[in-house]
Amino acid sequence: MEQLGEEIEKNSRAIRVLIDHHLEPPQEFDLTFSDTGASSTSLLVYEIVEALGWENQISYPVAEALYVGINTDTGNFSFGQLTPALFRAVARLVEKGVEPAKLHIAVYDNYSADRMRLMGYMLNEKMQLIPGHRAAYMSLDKEKQKIYHFQPGDSEGFVNLPLSIKNVSLTAFFLETRECIKVSLRSQGDIDVNRMARQWYNGGGHKNAAGGKHFGSMEEAVRIFEAVVKSFPEPN
Repeated sequence: MEQLGEEIEKNSRAIRVLIDHHLEPPQEFDLTFSDTGASSTSLLVYEIVEALGWENQISYPVAEALYVGINTDTGNFSFGQLTPALFRAVARLVEKGVEPAKLHIAVYDNYSADRMRLMGYMLNEKMQLIPGHRAAYMSLDKEKQKIYHFQPGDSEGFVNLPLSIKNVSLTAFFLETRECIKVSLRSQGDIDVNRMARQWYNGGGHKNAAGGKHFGSMEEAVRIFEAVVKSFPEPN
């Protein structure tokens, strides 16, 4: 409910329906469609529409929106739960006129030069590896945001970059905002970042992709991550 805002949550008298694929969904809804094994919420929406027999009512704009939701939630079809049902749904959306190549450019190849320079700075100056624990992290404070003319969304995907490094299986990205330190966590294999986010960062998500908030300093947020990682047994 956080994305909708507390006032809407408190004042609305509408029937509240939850469609979600995150672990441990909230309970304060009148109707819930929850499938933690689904790759994306947009796929769940498509499957509900299909089950109701309304597939022919999906217009081109709706098909495009569903495709973008599926594509981004699966990391451009690179995360888990990439099932045959997922690709059958995508095929049907393409039959509705969706153009994957065009949308890829619109979503992934549409950043500013400042954002590209910021990404280079983050990788060269801010990426920290935790030796012996297959982990890495980056942090971005307000000062550097000003230097690189930071806009909302410019850091999208930064948390995934260190996973391209051989033997790195756990990453974190810390972003300073006016209210808190926003924390993004990603992992590969059996490392459960959902549990880490819930226990240490007031958040949650999926086993391999989660996020949260730290209501303190950047140094504290980073120190917690380092301590938690170092408490894990060193991988073989």
